[in-house]
Amino acid sequence: GNRVAVVSHHEGISKTFSELNDEVNLLAAGLYNKLGVRRGDVVGLWSLNSYNWIVAEYAAMRLGAIVCTINPVYKMSELEYVLKSGLVKCLFMPGLKSKQEKANNFYDLISKSEYVNSSSNNLLKHVVHMDGECPKQKFGNVFAHPFTTLYDNNRINKEVVDAVDTDDPCFIMELLENQKEQFCQTIV
Repeated sequence: GNRVAVVSHHEGISKTFSELNDEVNLLAAGLYNKLGVRRGDVVGLWSLNSYNWIVAEYAAMRLGAIVCTINPVYKMSELEYVLKSGLVKCLFMPGLKSKQEKANNFYDLISKSEYVNSSSNNLLKHVVHMDGECPKQKFGNVFAHPFTTLYDNNRINKEVVDAVDTDDPCFIMELLENQKEQFCQTIV
């Protein structure tokens, strides 16, 4: 519809439900056709709040992928822990010279990550830069992509979307070991 669905004041973005749905479909098609993201795969979101976060989250869920949010202030050991234990296949994050660098030096961390740059059999295959620059095409065996280059006008087969079941897992929140104890104490 033409009603406003999302407003991101800090980015100067306002999108209707129709516009949001169109962008979600374009990115979902790109994730499926270009990056091979499938139902049950884990897609990581390591970023501050942004419009592209919303599009990425809904696009992943449209495919039946599981979204794993990653705290934007995590440093190297914490990031690598989440990527490994969360079984992340595709990671959305800010690019080089992103305005988000005020919170964390995302690009520098991913560039220096031993896990990401190793030739070992890690599950991470793709890094998608949500904003900023994407100067490298690869980190070790991990391919890097600018966000909007993933938009794909080829529709996803209806069977792919219809296969997503209401009982499918769609979201995980990865906690570090010390956070699990604190989180559990808070719930009790």
